[in-house]
Amino acid sequence: MGCISKDPCKALTCRSKETCKTEDGQETCVPDYNGNCLSLGDGQYQTFDGLKFDLQGTCKYTITKYCGSDPSLEPFTIDEKNDSGENQDNTFWLVTNIYVYGYNISIYKREVGKVHLNSVITSLPVMLEDGKIRMYKEGLSTVLKTDFGLQVAYDRNWHVVITIPSSYYGATCGLCGNFNQNPEDEMMLPSGTRVSSLVAWAASWRVQDMDPLCWDYCQGNCPMCDESKRILYGEDHHCGGIVRADGPFLGCHSRVSAYDFFDSCIYDMCLSDGDKSILCEALEAYANACSKQGVPVHDWRTSSGCDACKLLKCRKEEKCQTENGRAFCIPAYRKMCLGSGGTNYQTFDGWKFDFQGTCTYTLAKYCGNDTTLEPFTVDEKNDNKQSQDISFLRMTNIHIYGYKISIYKREVGKVWLNGVIASLPVTLKEGRIRLYQKSQSTVLQTDVGLHVEYNKNWQLTIYLPSSYYGAMCGLCGNFNQNPEDDMMLSNGIKTSSVVSWAASWKVQDRDPFCWHICEETCPACEESQRNLYGDNSHCGLIRKPLGPFRECHSRVNPEDHFDNCLYGVCLNGGQKTILCQVLAAYADDCRDLGVTVYDWRTPSGCGESGETCKALKCGTKETCKIENGHPTCVSDYVGTCWGWGDPHYHTFDGLKFDFQGTCTYTIAKYCGQDPTLESFTVEEKNDNRGSQAISFLRVTNIYVYGYNISIYKREVGKVRLNGVITSLPVTLADGKIRIYQSGLRALLQTDFGLGVTYNWDWHVVITLPSSYYGVMCGLCGNFNRNPDDDMTSSNGTRVSSIVDWAASWKVQDQDPVCWDSCQENCLTCDESTRELYQNDSHCGLISKAQGGPFRECHSRVNPSEFYDSCIFDECLNRGATRIVCQALEAYATTCRDHGVTVYDWRTPSGCALPCPENSHYEACGNACPASCSDRNVPSSCREPCVETCQCNDGYVLSAGQCIPVGSCGCDYNGRYYKPNEEFWADENCRSRCRCDPRLGTVACWETNCKAKERCSVVNGVRGCRVISYSTCIGTGDPHYTTFDGKMYDFMGTCIYQFAALCSEDPTLTPFTVKVENNNRGSKTVSFTKAVTLEVYNASVSLSQEHPRKIQVNGVFVDLPFSHQHKFKAYISGVHGFIQTDFDLRVSFDWYSYARVILPNTYANAVCGLCGNANQDPSDDLTMKDGTWTSDAVQFADSWKVGEVPGCSAGCTGDCSVCSEAQKQTYKGDQYCGVLIQRNGPFQQCHGAINPAPFFNDCVFDTCHYKGHHDTLCNAISTYVTSCQAQGIQIRQWRSASFCKPTCPLNSHYELCGISCPTNCNNLWALDWCKEPCVEGCFCDAGFTLSGDTCIPVAQCGCVHQNRYYRKGEVFYSSASCQERCVCKDNGVVQCQEASCGVNEECGVKNGVLGCHAVGFGTCVASGGHHYISFDGRAYDFQGFCSYTLATVCSSDSELGNFSVVVENESSSSGRAAVMKIVVVSVHGYTITMERGRKWKILVDGELYILPLATDDGKLWINQEGNNIIVQSASGLQVFYDTSSYLLVSVPSTYKGHVCGLCGNFNDDKNDDLMLPGVKNTQNVDEFVAFWKVPVDGATCSGGCGERCPVCSAAQIVPYQAESSCGLITAISGPFRDCHSMISPAEYFNHCLYDMCATKGRGETLCQSLQAYTAACQTAGAKIETWRTASFCPFACPANGHYELCTRACDFTCASVLAPAQCTGKCFEGCWCDSEYVSDGEACVYMDKCGCVHNGRYIKAGESFVSSDCSEKCTCRASGEIVCEETKCTEEEKCMLRNGVRSCVKLVGRCTLAPGLWFTSFDGVTRKILLDGTYEVTSICEGIKLPWFRLVVSVFQEDDLVIPEGIYVFFDEGLIHINKKKELWVRGHQRQFPVQVSETLFVSESQGTVTIEKVPRIKILFRLSGEVIVTVSQNLANKLCAPCGNFNDDGSDDLRLPSGHIVGNITEVFEAWRARDLTRSNV
Repeated sequence: MGCISKDPCKALTCRSKETCKTEDGQETCVPDYNGNCLSLGDGQYQTFDGLKFDLQGTCKYTITKYCGSDPSLEPFTIDEKNDSGENQDNTFWLVTNIYVYGYNISIYKREVGKVHLNSVITSLPVMLEDGKIRMYKEGLSTVLKTDFGLQVAYDRNWHVVITIPSSYYGATCGLCGNFNQNPEDEMMLPSGTRVSSLVAWAASWRVQDMDPLCWDYCQGNCPMCDESKRILYGEDHHCGGIVRADGPFLGCHSRVSAYDFFDSCIYDMCLSDGDKSILCEALEAYANACSKQGVPVHDWRTSSGCDACKLLKCRKEEKCQTENGRAFCIPAYRKMCLGSGGTNYQTFDGWKFDFQGTCTYTLAKYCGNDTTLEPFTVDEKNDNKQSQDISFLRMTNIHIYGYKISIYKREVGKVWLNGVIASLPVTLKEGRIRLYQKSQSTVLQTDVGLHVEYNKNWQLTIYLPSSYYGAMCGLCGNFNQNPEDDMMLSNGIKTSSVVSWAASWKVQDRDPFCWHICEETCPACEESQRNLYGDNSHCGLIRKPLGPFRECHSRVNPEDHFDNCLYGVCLNGGQKTILCQVLAAYADDCRDLGVTVYDWRTPSGCGESGETCKALKCGTKETCKIENGHPTCVSDYVGTCWGWGDPHYHTFDGLKFDFQGTCTYTIAKYCGQDPTLESFTVEEKNDNRGSQAISFLRVTNIYVYGYNISIYKREVGKVRLNGVITSLPVTLADGKIRIYQSGLRALLQTDFGLGVTYNWDWHVVITLPSSYYGVMCGLCGNFNRNPDDDMTSSNGTRVSSIVDWAASWKVQDQDPVCWDSCQENCLTCDESTRELYQNDSHCGLISKAQGGPFRECHSRVNPSEFYDSCIFDECLNRGATRIVCQALEAYATTCRDHGVTVYDWRTPSGCALPCPENSHYEACGNACPASCSDRNVPSSCREPCVETCQCNDGYVLSAGQCIPVGSCGCDYNGRYYKPNEEFWADENCRSRCRCDPRLGTVACWETNCKAKERCSVVNGVRGCRVISYSTCIGTGDPHYTTFDGKMYDFMGTCIYQFAALCSEDPTLTPFTVKVENNNRGSKTVSFTKAVTLEVYNASVSLSQEHPRKIQVNGVFVDLPFSHQHKFKAYISGVHGFIQTDFDLRVSFDWYSYARVILPNTYANAVCGLCGNANQDPSDDLTMKDGTWTSDAVQFADSWKVGEVPGCSAGCTGDCSVCSEAQKQTYKGDQYCGVLIQRNGPFQQCHGAINPAPFFNDCVFDTCHYKGHHDTLCNAISTYVTSCQAQGIQIRQWRSASFCKPTCPLNSHYELCGISCPTNCNNLWALDWCKEPCVEGCFCDAGFTLSGDTCIPVAQCGCVHQNRYYRKGEVFYSSASCQERCVCKDNGVVQCQEASCGVNEECGVKNGVLGCHAVGFGTCVASGGHHYISFDGRAYDFQGFCSYTLATVCSSDSELGNFSVVVENESSSSGRAAVMKIVVVSVHGYTITMERGRKWKILVDGELYILPLATDDGKLWINQEGNNIIVQSASGLQVFYDTSSYLLVSVPSTYKGHVCGLCGNFNDDKNDDLMLPGVKNTQNVDEFVAFWKVPVDGATCSGGCGERCPVCSAAQIVPYQAESSCGLITAISGPFRDCHSMISPAEYFNHCLYDMCATKGRGETLCQSLQAYTAACQTAGAKIETWRTASFCPFACPANGHYELCTRACDFTCASVLAPAQCTGKCFEGCWCDSEYVSDGEACVYMDKCGCVHNGRYIKAGESFVSSDCSEKCTCRASGEIVCEETKCTEEEKCMLRNGVRSCVKLVGRCTLAPGLWFTSFDGVTRKILLDGTYEVTSICEGIKLPWFRLVVSVFQEDDLVIPEGIYVFFDEGLIHINKKKELWVRGHQRQFPVQVSETLFVSESQGTVTIEKVPRIKILFRLSGEVIVTVSQNLANKLCAPCGNFNDDGSDDLRLPSGHIVGNITEVFEAWRARDLTRSNV
């Protein structure tokens, strides 16, 4: 078989006019061609597609613009502004505006070499956005280029060329057209409408500017060009020269179209009436175009008369020079200005003067107005040298191109750039400034001709070209060749005083004591002194004819130097150093010109000093010292920079700042030029830990001596050397680098003094000697002892924003989602919260002075910085203990580094330091611990002690772990390797080695990587890595895609081999992936329920039943999880991943999407449902026996590897599927059609992944589930997953109305979130996140994942033995359960010895390792009066009360408390008890079940429809068949058939710890009637009476007493037959297989008793048989059919039928949405017909199904409110929940009423108004016509509350009913009030106000009478006749009469006294007429 080569370009989707090509090993899309849009001169254009047109408009127009929708194409806009020049009828291009990457770049005509950048004139070249934009001068053109291919060239002749790549095909608009290779459709308006009018087209693209007089066309003055002129200007001596066959452009015609330029030339010449300059510009434009194509052009200027120099206007004192036909202006000469020693000066024009000022002065400054000349300023600062009367040049400042360049005396080889010291040479502004050292001089050169030299002898020379003629000012004069006017003041006035002149040019500096004149003490040089110092042993040596400088006299005038020498030596009293400096300066000038200089030192006495240190030049902050007899430069001090916490930084110069970026940043870097200083760089990479808003240090990179040394967090005892993990200690570069573990930190030291420590977690410290003073850069600052200038960006500019500063030092890494700012996720901390952490138990310990652990450090290390940072961190992390421990440790470490004693701080702070195995804590241990590589190093350690975990005696460090001395590994090639460690010895993976611990040596052998592997380093480990992968997917219901792309469907519900190794290749690691499928609401289809990977003797499972959890060998573990570095499991978006060390990846979304990503080293070596991965899909359906089949069902079923109860190979019988007509609905955009929308959210993915199969699967699934919300959305998300896995960006596809995402508490949805989200465990994760972004729910700012829950960071748990445990979690650390641990605060794990109890065994149960019950006990209540205890005692009683069946009666705190209470009531006959209510209390919940109410329960008083699972995972309740089954985390289970059978099951751990009617569960039924207090009774009535539960306000009877049924033996006989109760015990009966599991005797006897008591009623027999059926099925026994249509028929709802064995959990509406944790057993009950599912008791179509919300099922159309009534959620059909905010009013309270939570009115209000309008308490409003007295409201009879009754008297008047008086009855008496405001109390007339009693008051105000009975009743009676009654909520349901019962239900308000409800309000009032208070007797 030949090799099949896979085209890598197939995976890459390019745009329409792009081609995939491989460049540098990387596939990329390359544009096929470029398009050009041209503007040639005065209004002539040619579009990208070749349309030519003329436009004479003078406005601003959009020439071209990106108008597409591809987010990967960079948008841009190019506008032009035209003007008419001198001819009002012609237009020329005036300015081009380019808008790109956020910049506005303007190019003006004639401004060659300059652009306007955001309105600021900027000289070229310019580079922006890290090179994404480049602008430069090319000849006479200004050129702009971008990284995406846009190019704009604009020359001085108004010719513009715009070039774009074909990537923009069809995506541009404007006057350059749409770039679609069709010139016919160019003239398109912005609206997209085609036009034929050029003027209208151009006008539509006009851009608003500030020119009110611009016009779009020349109107009536349009210029014309007649034929005669065209012929004239087309002749050879005009434009014809362009196209002439033998002309100067002959060689260019084939490369650049000549006729375009020819036509343009004629047009321009015509319109300009033959202007010669226009002709020359046109010819030059064509010449330039030819030159760009590399075509030589012959002389065209002579024949055309276009002399370049005639056209070029040069400045005065410039001359024109031509080269290659081009003309240039060059300076005619250059002049120099001199300053010698700071006192002798000579201007550009030769004026010499002396000046002794010591201030800063402007020497030379550009003062002209020519914008094409670069401005600059040269200042000097003078000072005194010994003599206060003599000044010397101390510093020179040059300001040019935005830089301030300072040159200091004596600092030869260094300059200061914008305040930052830099070593020479330096190149700035793309080479326009060069700084270098020449001998002992510092030289600055610029591209504008400015040249400055300053030598160590204070001599300054400034050279300037004559281009600056007459445009200068300052002490160097005006440069006009006239020395007479040089002394010009800064205000332009000429002066004769040197002092006044110099003072006017003084520059403000920080020297308050500088002066301009020496006044009376001015030094003078007498003639005798001049003669003395002018001899040949002094200054005369300079001009001595035969002296050492004799050959230089003709080249460098000696007189100037002689005068300077004489003046300087004379004024300094003959000081020899001054003489030597001047002589040295002259010697340097001579040598610069190549002149030989002879020995001048001997005759002058300027020989080298004999003092050794004087011959050594040390750095600024270095001191020369004699060491070992040799002079040595020693640093004066050491600087320290650190970063700690989240993170807080402290620069070398003391600047403190916080920065939360998560990228890689340069912390410290040598940025100088001194070759004697070693260069290095220190970088750090940050990441999030626990919160997206908080970052911590993750890795430190040190680049030095050619090595890349990386120290990663948590890689204790290791570093990564050039990317490879290497154990410490390490010595590199012949000892120049040492890296070792010191205490809790990695320490790197170099021979030049650099030190870097990192504690492998969150604290990095960099130390550096002062030799590096001022030459550093990065986030540690410049190290110049000035914190004010530390915030200097990487380009040398000062910034004020920390984020901008840090971002400028960002280093490109492999993190695609890192950020520099937390943006909208930023956390804040208010002052009140900060105060919580200021006490001594938190951050206050840092600053505590009296008795504090750091008291001796406060004077050395300022505690405030650490204190403030500590509070900040604590606040953001919500008081996390580990955070305060970090802050305290950071301060303690810093104090120790300063040599300060630190006292115990860990004990008072609770920050214990747990030490690894075989080590112990030492507060002051050896900083150089013994290791396997160097066991004697502690004895020679010179470092101060450190806090550490010291290895115990007999142990040494081995890669960060303490091991016995005799168990060390091997040293090999300078590296240490652990025992048995294998590694590659070379970089090509050809030599494999292993450390043999027995021999103590390394053994190596030759090998190499496989053909499909390559050698590379991944996560620090070198190895053979897979090159490519294949992916297999099973998704939906379920649709399979094999590794080779074969697609098929299979609906089996068993366990199948998804993929496994089926090869004997010993180099491949064996693995097996299994999938288990299940039905969800339908037998027709199945879904993936669980995925299991078996590898390395471990089994890892992800199951739909346990979302966001995994099980490893059956044990639940929180993610992320790692197993012996062999595999790891983690969450990414909605998927859980398992990744092995051989790069197999298995994922599952805990719903239905299963995936295996297989390295192609396994090609043709695997088998299963995923095929063989041999790149041939045709053989994928190969069965387990090796044969091929075309039947997908047969194929898949052959790979079945396991059974589950009721599983099958697919649906049998009625298996309906959707017809094509039914599918049509779901192909629309509101359903699956969104997948294939051309402009939809997945448009970018269509080219890479065909959406059609996903669309078809979506339609199939969604149709089958009738458009169910979850089915649809999961089908679409399958495509999302595939797209995002390839890194393809998709647009937002979810919305509030379509697949609205719902996320758990403290989290939110993101379409493109980080694939490796932060969590409590990956606070310590090692690997970088490199996977593409994914959609899913992500924790909010300040929260992090703890397992599957977003919690505050402070609540994170612990890591123990590489496993994460939640805070407070109790667990066993070993498989033998001999150690029990608890995760406490601050990540501390506390363990103690343990053992399992007598009724327990160690093992794994329900995913938990621990001591579990060995069995269960069951108690049964049947029929309401038959009981069987846990220990098997059977008894009967007929109590009609509430009783405790079982409860915990032990003080054992380890046992979870529970109770089960049953309430009985009398049967219809009154002679037998039946169950009414069952109440289960467990885990803090109270569950209430009622007889006859299936599918519904009350939990804590709130009504729920089943199934239900509580948020905390401790309770799950389901309807299984005929039974409601309650299961709890404690092991308690309750089965209730909502009729007559109740079973309570408890684990054996409760043996002897329970009590109640079920007994004590101690395996002894004889003492089951035991009463508390160890009193045993055999009297059942006494026993039962004790366990009666009292109920407030209720009475009950203890039994039937004498009326209890009694049956004789004869009466029982008929019911013993197999046609009756005997069916239970029948040997061949339907229950025969159950007899061995559940004794039938008790149930048989119960049946006989009940049948006799009810005289053989058929219903009784059915209940008895049903009870035994339930008992058998609960025990898992198989029974046979016993019901028939005529015998005990079972009633089921419409569209449902009875089945003996149902597993209905998988066929409910809820099961489609969420997994139900059922028992797995089958029970008799109702089963919905095909195409229907259970929606509670009803069977409905799937599109009528409801929703699942937080484990709760809600029917479609129903609503529920949150626990505080702040949110109301409504379930829409097809499973979508819509929630809205709600709020109770002030008169309402959030509470439960009738099992429903809602806002319940705190008061009820009933109103009777004139009219007569009546409104009840519950809102019923009617109009009534009455006449008489009526009882309106009263306390109902039988209610034990103070009496109250309100009667209203009404009369009719003109068809109106008006209340005329009220009568109010209280226990205190009768109160009567009439319309006349007359008041009677207890029959006596009274005046207002009246206090009848302590709680009853009557008052009147403004015509309203108020009667108030505190606190329940308030009655208002207004004189208008209106009556208002207000009652409190505690009277709800306790009131009668027309105002209603106040139960929040208006439907039952119209109730008669008899209790009947009617619809007529008049009938109600008449029934409540107060006949005792008629008008006649009142």
